[in-house]
Amino acid sequence: MATGSRASGNKAWADARAWVLDNGRRTGHEYLCAYNDRTWRAFGFHTDNSPDKVHLPHGLEQRALGGGSRVGIHHNHPNSSALTVVDIRNLAIYPSIYAIVAHAHDGSDYMAEAVEKGNILKELHAFESASLRILRNDPDAVRLNADGLLYKLRGHLLCSALEQANVIRYRFGLSRELDALYGSDRIVELIDRWLPLIVQSSTVTRR
Repeated sequence: MATGSRASGNKAWADARAWVLDNGRRTGHEYLCAYNDRTWRAFGFHTDNSPDKVHLPHGLEQRALGGGSRVGIHHNHPNSSALTVVDIRNLAIYPSIYAIVAHAHDGSDYMAEAVEKGNILKELHAFESASLRILRNDPDAVRLNADGLLYKLRGHLLCSALEQANVIRYRFGLSRELDALYGSDRIVELIDRWLPLIVQSSTVTRR
């Protein structure tokens, strides 16, 4: 899935995407499934019957902790947010998980792959703290939050910053509506202003 493009044509990807989205849209809950990138066989189908979280089931968690294979995790986001801090944290702490994918109910897809697993948690903490400091009192961020848009943009900014630090590879395919929004002069100006500030501020946090 190239940045700014639609999702990959890989059948395993398409099947995982269809399973989590079909079930999620039917119930309003988050669903999760996984696949091995060598066999492309799906496994670990699971839901916690919750609209805002889904945990790895025990068998999948043990496999993810083992480090003996490369596992990709697909799940849906009913609120159509981008990847979250919890998603990136899972990418860091499970040795076998090489990629986390979130399929948003608005049609957007977000994927993060690990570059340096040993650095993800430290960098994630630094970038998360920096983004909170910068966005908390920014008048434009306050307005976006009132419009219900900031929760989507925050995850996108966080992953973009982590990619700039070469900690993850971040790829996404946006829905038509979100692509138009992120391409608008207003949002482009905010991203161009906030992203360098987050990266610069996180460098101070890491010292």
